[in-house]
Amino acid sequence: MSNQTPTKPTEFQKMPFSRRMPSGRRMTFEEFVAYLSSIRPDSEVVEHLRLKALAETKQRLEEYEQKYGMTTQQFIEKIYGTPAEDTADFIAWGMDYETYQHLLKQGVENGNV
Repeated sequence: MSNQTPTKPTEFQKMPFSRRMPSGRRMTFEEFVAYLSSIRPDSEVVEHLRLKALAETKQRLEEYEQKYGMTTQQFIEKIYGTPAEDTADFIAWGMDYETYQHLLKQGVENGNV
Protein backbone atom coordinates (compact mmCIF):
# COMPACT_ATOMS: atom_id res chain seq x y z
CA MET A 1 0.00 0.00 0.00
CA SER A 2 1.13 3.49 -0.79
CA ASN A 3 1.28 6.06 1.97
CA GLN A 4 1.12 8.96 -0.46
CA THR A 5 -1.82 11.29 -0.01
CA PRO A 6 -3.69 11.98 -3.22
CA THR A 7 -3.10 15.43 -4.58
CA LYS A 8 -5.97 17.71 -5.42
CA PRO A 9 -6.53 18.08 -9.15
CA THR A 10 -5.64 21.47 -10.58
CA GLU A 11 -8.29 23.62 -12.22
CA PHE A 12 -6.81 22.63 -15.58
CA GLN A 13 -7.16 18.95 -14.74
CA LYS A 14 -10.79 19.46 -13.72
CA MET A 15 -11.66 20.76 -17.17
CA PRO A 16 -14.01 18.40 -19.03
CA PHE A 17 -11.68 16.73 -21.52
CA SER A 18 -14.00 13.77 -21.85
CA ARG A 19 -14.54 13.87 -25.61
CA ARG A 20 -14.47 10.41 -27.05
CA MET A 21 -13.34 9.24 -30.44
CA PRO A 22 -15.85 7.31 -32.60
CA SER A 23 -14.11 4.15 -31.41
CA GLY A 24 -14.99 5.05 -27.82
CA ARG A 25 -11.38 5.81 -26.93
CA ARG A 26 -10.80 9.06 -25.06
CA MET A 27 -9.03 11.79 -27.02
CA THR A 28 -5.58 12.82 -25.98
CA PHE A 29 -5.10 16.46 -25.11
CA GLU A 30 -3.41 17.07 -28.47
CA GLU A 31 -6.31 15.41 -30.33
CA PHE A 32 -8.77 17.50 -28.35
CA VAL A 33 -6.94 20.74 -29.22
CA ALA A 34 -6.86 19.72 -32.89
CA TYR A 35 -10.59 18.98 -32.72
CA LEU A 36 -11.37 22.37 -31.15
CA SER A 37 -9.23 24.11 -33.77
CA SER A 38 -11.19 22.44 -36.56
CA ILE A 39 -14.61 23.59 -35.34
CA ARG A 40 -16.04 26.47 -37.31
CA PRO A 41 -18.82 28.45 -35.66
CA ASP A 42 -22.16 28.42 -37.39
CA SER A 43 -22.38 31.59 -39.49
CA GLU A 44 -25.98 32.23 -38.43
CA VAL A 45 -24.98 32.13 -34.76
CA VAL A 46 -22.03 34.45 -35.39
CA GLU A 47 -24.25 36.88 -37.30
CA HIS A 48 -26.87 36.80 -34.54
CA LEU A 49 -24.20 37.63 -31.95
CA ARG A 50 -22.81 40.42 -34.15
CA LEU A 51 -26.25 41.97 -34.56
CA LYS A 52 -26.91 41.70 -30.83
CA ALA A 53 -23.60 43.42 -30.03
CA LEU A 54 -24.33 46.05 -32.68
CA ALA A 55 -27.74 46.84 -31.12
CA GLU A 56 -26.30 46.99 -27.59
CA THR A 57 -23.48 49.28 -28.71
CA LYS A 58 -25.87 51.53 -30.64
CA GLN A 59 -28.03 51.81 -27.51
CA ARG A 60 -25.01 52.93 -25.46
CA LEU A 61 -24.08 55.49 -28.14
CA GLU A 62 -27.63 56.88 -28.02
CA GLU A 63 -27.43 57.11 -24.21
CA TYR A 64 -24.22 59.15 -24.47
CA GLU A 65 -25.81 61.39 -27.11
CA GLN A 66 -28.76 62.08 -24.83
CA LYS A 67 -26.59 62.61 -21.76
CA TYR A 68 -24.23 65.09 -23.46
CA GLY A 69 -26.63 66.72 -25.93
CA MET A 70 -24.61 65.99 -29.06
CA THR A 71 -24.53 63.31 -31.71
CA THR A 72 -21.77 60.74 -31.82
CA GLN A 73 -20.55 62.37 -35.04
CA GLN A 74 -20.25 65.72 -33.26
CA PHE A 75 -18.42 64.02 -30.39
CA ILE A 76 -15.98 62.43 -32.83
CA GLU A 77 -15.36 65.72 -34.64
CA LYS A 78 -15.01 67.95 -31.54
CA ILE A 79 -13.74 65.82 -28.67
CA TYR A 80 -12.50 62.37 -29.74
CA GLY A 81 -8.71 62.20 -29.74
CA THR A 82 -8.25 65.51 -27.93
CA PRO A 83 -7.25 66.12 -24.29
CA ALA A 84 -10.94 66.85 -23.58
CA GLU A 85 -11.61 63.15 -24.17
CA ASP A 86 -9.76 62.21 -20.97
CA THR A 87 -12.86 61.51 -18.90
CA ALA A 88 -14.26 58.06 -18.21
CA ASP A 89 -17.48 58.66 -20.17
CA PHE A 90 -15.74 60.16 -23.17
CA ILE A 91 -13.18 57.35 -23.30
CA ALA A 92 -15.99 54.78 -23.11
CA TRP A 93 -17.97 56.68 -25.75
CA GLY A 94 -14.96 56.64 -28.07
CA MET A 95 -14.44 52.92 -27.47
CA ASP A 96 -18.11 52.22 -28.17
CA TYR A 97 -17.82 54.24 -31.39
CA GLU A 98 -14.82 52.17 -32.46
CA THR A 99 -16.65 48.94 -31.56
CA TYR A 100 -19.72 50.03 -33.52
CA GLN A 101 -17.61 50.85 -36.59
CA HIS A 102 -15.81 47.50 -36.33
CA LEU A 103 -19.09 45.57 -36.09
CA LEU A 104 -20.48 47.45 -39.09
CA LYS A 105 -17.33 46.70 -41.08
CA GLN A 106 -17.56 43.00 -40.20
CA GLY A 107 -21.11 42.91 -41.56
CA VAL A 108 -20.08 44.58 -44.81
CA GLU A 109 -17.10 42.24 -45.24
CA ASN A 110 -19.31 39.20 -44.66
CA GLY A 111 -22.08 40.44 -46.93
CA ASN A 112 -24.46 40.97 -43.99
CA VAL A 113 -25.42 44.62 -44.09
